[in-house]
Parts: sequence; structure tokens; C-alpha cells
Amino acid sequence: MKKSKKVLALALAAMMTVSAFAGCGGDDPAETTAATTPVATTQGSNTDSTTAGTTAAPTAAPTELSIMVPYGDHAYDELPETIEWRNKLETYTNTKITWELYDSGAYYEKLTLKYASGELTTIMVTDQNADFMSACKYNTFWDITNYVDLFDNLTTIPAATRANASNNGKLYGVPRSRDLGRNACAFRQDWADNLGLGFPETIEDLYDMAVAFTIDDPDGNGKNDTYGFGLDSWAGQWDIMFPWFGCHNVWGFDANGNLEYYATQPEFKTALKAFRQWNSEGLINEGWQDLGAGAAEKSIFRTNMAGISVQVADCPRKSQVAMNGTADKPGNYPEAAFTYFGSVDAGYGARVLPTAGYAGYVAVTKALAPTEDDLMGALQFLNDINDAEMRNLIDWGLEGKNYYIDENGYGVRYTTEEKEAMGVSTASYTTGYNQMCPYFSNAEESAKLVAGEVTEPIRLAEAAIKVENIQYCVPNVGAGYTSATYVDVGSDLDAHIEKLILDFILGDIDETALDAGLEQWYEMGGQAYIDEMNAAYKAANS
Repeated sequence: MKKSKKVLALALAAMMTVSAFAGCGGDDPAETTAATTPVATTQGSNTDSTTAGTTAAPTAAPTELSIMVPYGDHAYDELPETIEWRNKLETYTNTKITWELYDSGAYYEKLTLKYASGELTTIMVTDQNADFMSACKYNTFWDITNYVDLFDNLTTIPAATRANASNNGKLYGVPRSRDLGRNACAFRQDWADNLGLGFPETIEDLYDMAVAFTIDDPDGNGKNDTYGFGLDSWAGQWDIMFPWFGCHNVWGFDANGNLEYYATQPEFKTALKAFRQWNSEGLINEGWQDLGAGAAEKSIFRTNMAGISVQVADCPRKSQVAMNGTADKPGNYPEAAFTYFGSVDAGYGARVLPTAGYAGYVAVTKALAPTEDDLMGALQFLNDINDAEMRNLIDWGLEGKNYYIDENGYGVRYTTEEKEAMGVSTASYTTGYNQMCPYFSNAEESAKLVAGEVTEPIRLAEAAIKVENIQYCVPNVGAGYTSATYVDVGSDLDAHIEKLILDFILGDIDETALDAGLEQWYEMGGQAYIDEMNAAYKAANS
């Protein structure tokens, strides 16, 4: 258990005399230095250092926290497994937690309402967007820039991730780790083999493949029931493809070395024209714009309707596993096989849209953690759930009920039938809790993580493409800088661009209307956004 770690962290904070005015919009805390003793050096000590060898220090009272996470479900609250799981988490971290769980569809709408109402929780999972920046501006979240290095797991957050996740040099939440090369495309290799198609190297190759997958009956069923691309309403799919055409990853440099927004580039319109052509020729599944974000994986690919996926690397793997089934329970499409590719050459070489190394934040609110001691308690919790014991609990569930360790030391999940035989619930009662975990662990803890044995070719290919993509990632050179205009009207600016993209691809507006819409974006605050971003960049690099 980690009952003593919080006391040690608080004592260290007191010795550091870090300012208590480090919230968003407040004064900076005193800078820490590399010579500061990290919490890790005292980890495991459970005695008062001034009286070593005598009476053990008393256990601190549990830290009371409220935590809001997406993808969860209160329907599982009364399951014995849920109760046991939560008790293990609270005992290890010495906390008492009140949970707010929301499904994926309701979460971010609820989050926006909470920002407006002020009815917050201590710890909140939140995106990096205009609403979040505005909340920081109004002192909602703590600036943790000079606190994260006081914790043995959180201190491992890479410098590049910190830079990408910062707002003008300040970090207002613990970033949630993500693979940099996670955005990856894939095509149905079995369909390509059926039609004698090779690996798509260029944008022309990809177009030809999409045409063939649409009209040449790649599944051989004699029906006109397939499409080249399987897409849905997730705007990120287009974002993945924009860099292929030479577009910036949101922000890049123009010929004069100034920051340039991607939607103002000529290449932006070139990309849109290609997307519009694909849609007008029926190469994308009909009604894609009305499918929920992420729905294509289950409703299009798993039903054998499309052959090219533009998504995160997880999705093609999940689709193939579901379509293939197992030896005991064959799926409906046991022959389905995906091959990954990071990008295609549209005249600019290999260009991959990276993640920022993180996906939103786990942020601590000042309303529910008003003092520095409260902040340290919340950060201690976020640090402790990155210990191996907690990550294994979060990712694998309860040992002996959800999984076991085999003779080779690998984690193996019990099947539904095995859990039913043991009287264990088969419900996904742990779903959503992983969203609060930053997934930054020190080397000692990382070495103790449970891992499953990976032998399936699709899983090995997924891991390989994430690594291969890194060398081709296009950086967002504006990450880490903030515009006051974007804080105020950024959600409107983003929504305007997304609507222009959608309307043009669908053919609802022509090029003249597109140009007019871009001019409107400048007038809405886009020009001020550009000017302020350049000013922030130049101030930081002068």
C-alpha cells in the first residue's frame, strides 16, 4: 500500500515552500531545481525519518476525491466485483472516492455544462480545446507545471509531451499518454489479393484501390455491396489525410517563417477537392456523415462493407479479430485480413499525422481542491494509479476473477464461459476507469506491469506501424502556444472550419462558397487568432 507516500510528498512540498497561488491565471510557484530530492527516494519508508527504528508514523486520513470519467456506467455500481475493485483502488491510494460516470455520447456535453455551471469534481478528464482553455483563463484548474516532478511516476512525462500539452508554457493538467504514431490506415489484404492489387504507395494507388473495392466485387459475392472507404462522422479521419497533401498539422511555417494555419494553405483546398471527388464517385459508404464518430468500425467494417480504414491503429485490429472469431467460435468473415500503412505519397512524401503524445488531461479543479495540500493529495492519487499494481488493476481487473498469470508469466483473461462458471460477472464493470490514468510510469513500476503474450500477426503489425510512423510524423509547431481570441471563440472557429470541410466534401457548397466561408472565418476571429499565435511564438523564441 502507498499510505505513507502522500505524507512524504506533502512534507517535501512544505520544505520546498512552493507558492499556493499556482492556479490558472495565478502567480507561478517557485521554480524547482534538478537538485530537489524526488518523492521516489523516500518511497516505501513508513517511519518518521527523525526517529528511525522507533514507532511507525500514523497513517494519514484518506484523501477525499470526486472523479468524473467518460465511458463508464453506474449500472455496475452494486456488482460485487465493482465494489471489490474500487475498494482495492481506494485502499492502495488511501482515498475515498465519489465517482461520476457518463457514457461517451453524454460525457463531453456534460463537461461543457459543468464548466458553465461550476458544478465540478476534484479530478476531471478533459480535452485540450477552447472550453478547457477558457476554464483555465478563469482560474478553474491548477497550474501543475512545477509540481509534476515531485512525483516518481509523473516526472517521467516526456519534455515533448509537456510542450505539446502546455498553454504558453504552463501545464494545467496531467496529460494522458498516447502513442505518437497511433494514427494509421489499413486496407483489406484479402480483397486486394482477390483483385490482384498491390500495396498502395501513392495517392493514385489508393484511389485506384478504392475504385476497385467499390465496383469490382472484392468479396466475390456477386453483389454491388462494397465501398472503397469506410468512414463516419469523426472529423479526425480527414485530419489524418490532410498532411498527405502537404497541409500542416494545424500549425506550420510559411515561406517567411511565420506560423501558418492549415486551413489557410492552398494545399487545404487541394485535399478537399480529392475528398469531394471520392465522395461524389461513391467510393465512401453512403450516409457516412450521419454515423456516430467511431461507428464505422462496427457498422461498416465488421459487416464486410468497406476495404480502407482511416482511423487509429486499434480499429482495424479490433475489426479483424471480431470478423475472424476464434477456433471455437468462428466469426462471420474468417478470411478478413488487414494490412497497415501510415500514409500515401500525394507529392510530398510520407507524412503522418501524429498524436500529440497525449489525449487530453486529467485536471485538478481549484474549487474542489482549494489548497496546495489538496492539490498534492490529488496529484499523489494520479501518481499512485500509475504504479504497476494499480495499472494492472485498471487494465486487467481482479486477478483470479478477470485474469490469471500463466506458467510463462503472461496475463491471460478468463473467457466469458470461465467467468460464468466461477460465478463472476461478465459485465465490463471496469470500463471507463482507464480514462483517468495518465499512463506514465517509472522504469521500476513499468517492469512489473502484467502483459499478455502477443503472437497474432495483426497485433504485431499494429505495434510495428505505430513505431514505423514516428519517423514520418508532421509536428504541430504551434502546440504549446495560446491565443486569447481562441480561448474566447475557438470553439466557434473550429466548428466553422469543420462545417466548411463537411459541406464541401458532401457537395453542399461550391468553391466560391468555400472561399467565402474562409473569409468569414478570418472575420470571426481567425485573423486575430493567427496574429496572436505568431506573437506568442515570437515572444517565446526571441
